[in-house]
Amino acid sequence: MDLKNVNVPVAFAVVTVSESDLEALWDVMKTFAAAKKSAIENLLRPGVEGISFQIRLTSETLFYAHNFETEDQLSVIAYSHDDPTAWKTDWNLLLERLRSRFSNDRVVVKIEPPATA
Repeated sequence: MDLKNVNVPVAFAVVTVSESDLEALWDVMKTFAAAKKSAIENLLRPGVEGISFQIRLTSETLFYAHNFETEDQLSVIAYSHDDPTAWKTDWNLLLERLRSRFSNDRVVVKIEPPATA
């Protein structure tokens, strides 16, 4: 992640998955990134197990995902210096796709995006 001065996430959700869900999870993320004309950048260092990647939507907005806290929970975090109106629709679309695939109770929002005017 290289957004300047990024310290605080602007939105955060946790997706609970099993090992058998990982391929479906990856498909959701790849499909979302492709629809946004973005690439998924793997951030996992060699020799480190787990999931760590980002989807950069603009030079000022990215969605970062990892499972470092617990293997069966993927943290999905939005970082942005853009106004929420620039990325909130994409955030909601990603959550909608995750909920559609894994159910509402397995996608829990921990930090809601900021309100927009």
